[in-house]
Amino acid sequence: MLCLPTRTLLHTCRSRLKESSRLQQTRVVALYSTMAVPDARFKQAAKAAILGGLVADAAATPLHWIYDVPALADKLRTAGATDTPEFFEPPSCPFYQYPTGALSPYGDEIVPLLQSVAANGGLDGAKATQACYEFFKTYPDKDAGILSDKPKGYAGRLNHVAKELIANLEKGATFPNASADDSQAHCLLVAALAVGRYSGTPEFQDKVRDAVLIKQNNPTALSIGWAAAQIVEQVVKGASPQEAVEWAAQEGNLDPDVQKLVLGALALKDRPHTEAVDALGKSCALPGSFQGPIHAVATSSSYVEAVRKTIVAGGDNCSRVGLVGAIFGAAEGSNAIPAAWKSKTHNYGTIEALVDQILAQRG
Repeated sequence: MLCLPTRTLLHTCRSRLKESSRLQQTRVVALYSTMAVPDARFKQAAKAAILGGLVADAAATPLHWIYDVPALADKLRTAGATDTPEFFEPPSCPFYQYPTGALSPYGDEIVPLLQSVAANGGLDGAKATQACYEFFKTYPDKDAGILSDKPKGYAGRLNHVAKELIANLEKGATFPNASADDSQAHCLLVAALAVGRYSGTPEFQDKVRDAVLIKQNNPTALSIGWAAAQIVEQVVKGASPQEAVEWAAQEGNLDPDVQKLVLGALALKDRPHTEAVDALGKSCALPGSFQGPIHAVATSSSYVEAVRKTIVAGGDNCSRVGLVGAIFGAAEGSNAIPAAWKSKTHNYGTIEALVDQILAQRG
């Protein structure tokens, strides 16, 4: 069952939206859903969306899964990093000790998808599932995959969906029936990749669904995963992050249940982000892990600001920050991702080359 804020908050948010100019609403609804985007401009924005999400993930990893937000704030204050929480030293996640610059378990899930799409000319659900299986099975191996130049050097941590995928495949299940009945944030992470490869094609919605189905078959994950891809697509096509969120809040653009979730996040727009995330949910569970990014996008003016506020909100921040980074990356371009952040992200150049290869498949 989807968790929604109170009816009063929803009514307030709807009222505020209705007060907006009808002309502005019409522009947001129609313009970016139908406009033809120059191919070079599209590819630049799509590339920045994919890379922006992964760099944001790496930036948040050292402070991942800290649910005691006051303790997190104290840690940052002691280190003189209150305003610069990204790539925190020393790595302080209570559940694993990845070196600073490594992707989180969420970010790592995207690596085999990038490799598979690049190698196969597109997303083939069965081949991508096998690629994920092979990646997850060799994941702790310091010589595995593209991570070999900067090995993590520890046993590695697999998320629940990865463990279940391995178990189901080894029992004989195949795509799309090897995934987990899971309603967590993994569905958000595939949005930028699916948009970059398939936006504007007849296959787009089906490919988003396939990307989610590799790890999750839960209806909520499928519905919210599609919504996340639609929002990212709006920005890649030229909408601002705030326009994309406004578009998502209007009736008829998203699944009605997901639209209500957007309205619920926007109803908290006047509250500080950390406070809003506390109300919406700090864990990886949907819908809170989707609503948190909506709030961050609606209340931020730049990539760096949005990523930083997502990190300091604590909890399962890596489950939220990828979507935030993708949306602002698409809006501002790769140059908006600080060069220092790129240089600190392990294997950034290799990942960038995979993204370029995938986008070249569009012709």
